Amino acid sequence: PTPADIHLTGVHLLTEQQEKKAASAAAPEAAPAGLVPPKPALVRSRSGASSIEPWLEPLSRAYHEVYTRQKGRDFLGMRDYYQMVQFLWRELLAPKHRSDYRRTFNKSLLARALCRNFSGREDLLHGVLEVFGLECFKEPLSSTLRPSLSSLVSESIADLNARHLMLLTTMGAAVPLLFSRGILTPETSVLVGSDFPDDSHDLYLIQHVNRIKAAMASGETIVMWNLDRIYESLYDVLNQRYVVRTSGGRTRR
Repeated sequence: PTPADIHLTGVHLLTEQQEKKAASAAAPEAAPAGLVPPKPALVRSRSGASSIEPWLEPLSRAYHEVYTRQKGRDFLGMRDYYQMVQFLWRELLAPKHRSDYRRTFNKSLLARALCRNFSGREDLLHGVLEVFGLECFKEPLSSTLRPSLSSLVSESIADLNARHLMLLTTMGAAVPLLFSRGILTPETSVLVGSDFPDDSHDLYLIQHVNRIKAAMASGETIVMWNLDRIYESLYDVLNQRYVVRTSGGRTRR
């Protein structure tokens, strides 16, 4: 297989000295076979992994189809797929009132996993539910299986294994809704970005980044609103910076 590249880059606005370093990895574009680990390695990696092993191949085929038919800039990536697989693994082995309880892999569980990890664009999610349903159950997943948006947001915030949550809304409509529906507590901090020229200097942005880093370290929930100027720094903080390179006819990330 094509080896991955490792690059060192300076991270902007992480500290006042701006001396922190980060590594970014460039890997070949995903193929279905590369998304399924060998069975012995899978079984050795985690107890009970055999519960999801039969479904990995159809899941990988479905993800590869969804990924490759995206138009324009990629909205879905490998992190979404692996997080979905981990979510399914946790749910299939979730302890209930009986010590030998095992949840079954069904349409409802798959729809919930997809909505938790592939939401954000309605047109794309519709195709995701269709493709994954056809690969795993020979028919598209019905829209009636989709959990409510408020339940998905509440689950994501309460789930200690979930990724950082991003809500795509217009004019900050999500902020009052999150508080009014009780999804966020009144003590939750809200960082609001400013469009005034005097608030665009480095110190102002560094203060916001450091506040976010402190919240991440303590496990605190924090809401960011209109903070576009620091998103580049957050890519480095969350280790999610990708560089697309084309060499010898091959595209690598």
